[in-house]
Amino acid sequence: LKGVYSRLLAEETIICGMSKNDGKSIKRNGKTYDKLSEHIGWLPLVMISPADSVLISDSGEERRRYMNGVLAQMDSRYLSAINRYNALLAQRNKMLKMHAAAHYEVIEALDVQLSQYGQQVYEFRTQLAAQLQTPFVRYYQAIAQDTEEEVSLHYLSDLQESTLPVLLQQQWTKDCTLQYTTAGIHRDDLQLKMGGHLVRKLGSQGQQKTMLLALKLAQADILQQRLGMNPILLLDDIFDKLDTQRIRRLIHLVATENFGQIFLTDSNKERVQTLLQEIEEHKLLEMKGGKII
Repeated sequence: LKGVYSRLLAEETIICGMSKNDGKSIKRNGKTYDKLSEHIGWLPLVMISPADSVLISDSGEERRRYMNGVLAQMDSRYLSAINRYNALLAQRNKMLKMHAAAHYEVIEALDVQLSQYGQQVYEFRTQLAAQLQTPFVRYYQAIAQDTEEEVSLHYLSDLQESTLPVLLQQQWTKDCTLQYTTAGIHRDDLQLKMGGHLVRKLGSQGQQKTMLLALKLAQADILQQRLGMNPILLLDDIFDKLDTQRIRRLIHLVATENFGQIFLTDSNKERVQTLLQEIEEHKLLEMKGGKII
């Protein structure tokens, strides 16, 4: 990592480990973090891989996880708030699975804290969605080059309807019946639409992949603005389901705009060589058997 960023004044050594007694641990330059969360955001990065297709195709849980990942890199206060919210939510659900009426006062006390941290998370996510919107649309159009494909991004939350204390009170009977909390930021979603319709239902595979790329590039954009440094961009086997023109536009985009250091992996050596011919500054490494040859 030496020389990658101006704030890294020396070579950094990061060691990740696992032990039976202590569980996971991360060491930076020989010093173990007290909490794993302390490492998050130190060296920001954005990764795009085939596994990310779930952001488009799967449930809101994946998109909440995405928002959590982006915001945790940007602000440690968010990471603290979402961790506290999730811990309190687990406690509340445990109480609801027991005899809820008998634990009403305990649940009422939990609701006060749950509302406090839930509001913080909601405000962070609202701001994130607003920041993502413009670069998301711009990057989509730059890759697709189709003015008829109108895309948009929408943050949905129960807290847009009312405050969490009010919602929890309104849902009390339902929560007791179902034995879990039915209102809150743990139900949030980030909807991706094309022409006013959910792209995961109506979009082609190429459109969905382009939307995923645009979302991740927009993420890199706002991380750079917030942190004052470009995140490392990892592009892992990203060309599947993209036509030749979209691939060329994507490579041109990341090579000419201010994206900082980029790592691109692909199993098709000839394709990569052809694409990189159009980029002045690059280095091609070939791996075989887990080693660079």
